[in-house]
Amino acid sequence: MMPYRTSSTLLIDLRDPRNSKAWGVFLDRYRPLLASYALRRGLQQADADDVSQEVLMAFVRALRDGKYERAKGRFRSWLGTIASRKTADALARQGRQGRQVPDVSGTNLLHLQELSRAEGHEQLWEQEWEAFVLTTCTRVAAAEFDSKTLAAFEMVGMEGRHAEEVGQELGISRNAVYIAKSRVLGRMREIREELELEM
Repeated sequence: MMPYRTSSTLLIDLRDPRNSKAWGVFLDRYRPLLASYALRRGLQQADADDVSQEVLMAFVRALRDGKYERAKGRFRSWLGTIASRKTADALARQGRQGRQVPDVSGTNLLHLQELSRAEGHEQLWEQEWEAFVLTTCTRVAAAEFDSKTLAAFEMVGMEGRHAEEVGQELGISRNAVYIAKSRVLGRMREIREELELEM
């Protein structure tokens, strides 16, 4: 499991080019998301891995150069924009290396196609981001909470079952079920904030 540090600490540590540990945490945390996005856009695994590394390096360069400021935009938007551009570049390189790129004439048609593709890529990025956040939250919660607490959360919070019924099934009080749900949900919110570097 990846080590968890607060976002603020990670951002500070990433500013130091000698801090390979921070880079490792950053890479482990966000590379799977970026590779999955690039794969869904049409890249092969090796190219998707390369693009994910390029995206993270580009973000860290922006951070070190003072171009990234949380006040100017959310982390996931920055990362999504860089991922979209780097993936498009990789797809274009593939097109030049063997695939035929259609010749589209007519500025209005081309402009509409670009808008359509951009909207689709943004939506795809949001889907990938949400899947990444849910998977990460679930994995971290599974490592931090005991099985009864997790079961109570899943039965009430995810399956929508009644706390009384869940408590009887797990051998705990109804109040303990609500506390379990609240604790896990609270931790998942914290993890989400850490992932989005918005703390």
